[in-house]
Amino acid sequence: EENDVLRAGAISVVYEVVSLVDPAIVARYCYILVGLATDALQLDTSRPVRRVAACLARELYACTMREVTVENGANEECASSMAVAIVNANEEKMYDALSRCVSADELAVNTKTRLVDPATQSRSAEAIETRLELKAMGVLQAAAAIAYSLEQELNDPTVQAVQRALSSGAL
Repeated sequence: EENDVLRAGAISVVYEVVSLVDPAIVARYCYILVGLATDALQLDTSRPVRRVAACLARELYACTMREVTVENGANEECASSMAVAIVNANEEKMYDALSRCVSADELAVNTKTRLVDPATQSRSAEAIETRLELKAMGVLQAAAAIAYSLEQELNDPTVQAVQRALSSGAL
């Protein structure tokens, strides 16, 4: 049980940092953070660990929402780096894990049956609510389109030739 508390504490520190740091910085580590939340929700049997993993997922979605709703004077501005990063990090898998937590439709892990934890369900529901708001605003769909476009661009031989030429100073 002490090990569970230590792991939960470590994840708790991470989600607190996510809640305070600029979304552009969080975006750089989004793949790792989404993976951490997803793995803890899917694989861990410890209530404290699963509870803070749901908090981390909630904060990742909240960070994306913060990025989208930041106001700069009278003009709204959005860089969408966090939104693209969370989509690239396979947030749908995290969403599925959160949905299973809310519905209490879970399997036994390592022959231990998970008991329903209302606190984890509540935090998971909050994360899902924020995700649904992002989806209703079209943020996740736009981020998916941007991510696809960036991936296509990276695989385009013309773009690669121009980038090589620019880096070698030929142009």
